Amino acid sequence: MKINDFKPETRDLLNSLIAAGYMPTKGDNGEEKFAYNNENQVGFIDNLTACDESRLYVRCPDGKVRWLYLVLGNSPGELVCDYLVDAGLDSVTDAHYEKWSEIEQPTLEV
Repeated sequence: MKINDFKPETRDLLNSLIAAGYMPTKGDNGEEKFAYNNENQVGFIDNLTACDESRLYVRCPDGKVRWLYLVLGNSPGELVCDYLVDAGLDSVTDAHYEKWSEIEQPTLEV
């Protein structure tokens, strides 16, 4: 049986945010809150994708902290369902949508 794998899209989103100057600070998957650890990005992504929805908090280049609401189960490119308005986040999320809306959803064999 195959199931959807949202980890590749989540990893790509994190890398795009970091490249644009947004530093992940923490996540909240509804069951637990967890800090971002650059040395254990895999564990952070595991926690973000452990439930159907999660919040990702990032420190913006201007020092403000913003959140992105992630919904696992949406179509590729629609991982970011909502976010606190920020012009830079608009650019990152728009580019993410454009890239991932053309990609078939990765799957895992279970």
